[in-house]
Amino acid sequence: MPRTSAFSPSQLRELRTEMEQDFARLLRSMGNEQAATESWVNDAWSAESPSEPDELDAVLQERAHARFAAISAALRRIDTGAYGECVRCGSRISFDRLAVMPEATLCIACGGN
Repeated sequence: MPRTSAFSPSQLRELRTEMEQDFARLLRSMGNEQAATESWVNDAWSAESPSEPDELDAVLQERAHARFAAISAALRRIDTGAYGECVRCGSRISFDRLAVMPEATLCIACGGN
């Protein structure tokens, strides 16, 4: 049974919408990222250095996958009522922090910036 959220339904809707839009942007960018990376790499690296483009693409893919995972986990936390709780100390994460970084899992005190 889901817990009761510390946020209003309109706040949760706002944060969910932002995360869903971020998720969609990531999906679109991943399709374009390969072409953009290849174009940039062709200009930046010589043909004698085939590993650099592969490494750059791997880093970009890794970041996108990490962001996907963070957004997915945050959406699950909304569904279970655990969204907005610091995973370290259990305190409430402020709406202002979540508005800037909706997938945040730590409060300001535990996570710093």
